Amino acid sequence: RGGEYGVEVRDAESVELDGVVVESAELDGINARQSELEIRGCEIRSLPGTMTQGIDISFASQLPASVVEDCVLTGGQEGIFLDSVHAMARNNHVRRTTLRGITVTEMAMVEVEENTVEDVLGIGIYCGDYSMCGIRENSIRGVLPDRESSDRMREGYGIVSHYWAHVEVEDNDVSRSPYEMGEFAEAYITHD
Repeated sequence: RGGEYGVEVRDAESVELDGVVVESAELDGINARQSELEIRGCEIRSLPGTMTQGIDISFASQLPASVVEDCVLTGGQEGIFLDSVHAMARNNHVRRTTLRGITVTEMAMVEVEENTVEDVLGIGIYCGDYSMCGIRENSIRGVLPDRESSDRMREGYGIVSHYWAHVEVEDNDVSRSPYEMGEFAEAYITHD
């Protein structure tokens, strides 16, 4: 409970976090830098800060793929944030975020499969900045438009591909959201 980070991982490989519960972290529930890890069965909730993220795995593109699986993330700015990594985000439940549900960015290569993203503000699942994303069999519902933002991407898109990113989609279910998918700034989406 509390603290800047619930769990912090630095410069490590083969780390396993199983069944971790984090509550009221100020910045990130789980924060991993230059590390490879498997996170399974976690619960991260009551994130009070406007910049808080549930799980942030960053700057590990030279390492084997990390895994985030079977976690429940509630609140904060972003539920799962994957930056410059190889990773798999599977069977997670992300809800009530204020920026994006799941974010993949900075030349990351990530599979986003069988997740539920619901009642989030702006964007459900985002892939940007030259990243390559496989987005398959996710349930995305209740993405609300951000009326306080002038950013067109924040108008309630289930899936966004931005800035030269390449997204492959298959069998996603987007409901109760103004837009299913959007491509911006030379990015594209293809269907498997």
